[in-house]
Amino acid sequence: VIQLLWDHTGQVLFGAEKCGTVKGYGMCDTDWRVVEPVWQMHLHDDAVTKLLMLPDPNPRRLLTAGLDAGIRMVDVTHKKVVVDFGAGNPKWKRHNKGVFSMA
Repeated sequence: VIQLLWDHTGQVLFGAEKCGTVKGYGMCDTDWRVVEPVWQMHLHDDAVTKLLMLPDPNPRRLLTAGLDAGIRMVDVTHKKVVVDFGAGNPKWKRHNKGVFSMA
């Protein structure tokens, strides 16, 4: 499970539930302090940019932007959008589910 967070500057960052979850993409710790930008992962920069451009993220717009990077919408809650990374990318051996946190 990967959780993506917006910091106070609006930069998208990520943390991992277990350090081994994001091998080669940075360190993580148990209290979810975020240590690496999301574009260190396999997400395309253009999709990240589109997500950052949404001041009040709308699930439908997020889905549209996410499709460009093979991100498939899974579920939406009040301030979190659960997505499945790499759903449209055949190079991925498995899907990596994650949470975009809007808080």
